[in-house]
This record gives sequence, structure tokens and C-alpha cells, in this order.
Amino acid sequence: MNAPFKQFKPFSLYPFIVRDVALFVPSEMDAERVQKIIEGETREKDVVGIRLFDSFEKRLPDGTRKTSLAFRLVFQSMKKTLTDAEANAAMEAVYRVLRSRGCEIR
Repeated sequence: MNAPFKQFKPFSLYPFIVRDVALFVPSEMDAERVQKIIEGETREKDVVGIRLFDSFEKRLPDGTRKTSLAFRLVFQSMKKTLTDAEANAAMEAVYRVLRSRGCEIR
């Protein structure tokens, strides 16, 4: 039996930039929904990876709970070295859209 061939995927010769975003989310939002929002906002912005790396619940003095999520975004271009300013501008757009959906950036 022949083993299937692996598909070659080109890799970037340029360095990557990592940014994290941590936020409290409304009770009706889960991590999958937040990740889809981030993906939608960064679709054309050289993001090659988005990964949830932390989540926890915080109990407030009034008995309610807040859920915190933290995501790591990896920016990398196949055409050039990205600048901090480009990554920061993309992150500001992410912050704006998350705030508009009721999230609190930590």
C-alpha cells in the first residue's frame, strides 16, 4: 500500500510578530464565537494563526461571574517584513470590534 503524498506548503522567509489579547466576554459569548469575530476582523491582515491560550471565570463581589479569554495572534507576511505599526493597527481594529460586541479588554 502506498503512503499518501504530503502537500508542500510554502513558508515565509520573513519574521512573524506575536500579539495577545485578553478580554472579559459577555455571558452569552463563548471562545469559539470570539475567535470567529477576531478571524473576521483580521482576514486580510496577514494573520497566520489565532489560538486560545487561557480562560478562567472570575467571581465578582455581587455573586456574578465574568469569563476571561486570552488569544494569541501571529502575524506574518509572505511578501515583506511586517512592522510593529502594522500589527498594532490590526490589533486596534480587533479591540474596536470586540468592544462593540460588549467585550472588556483587559
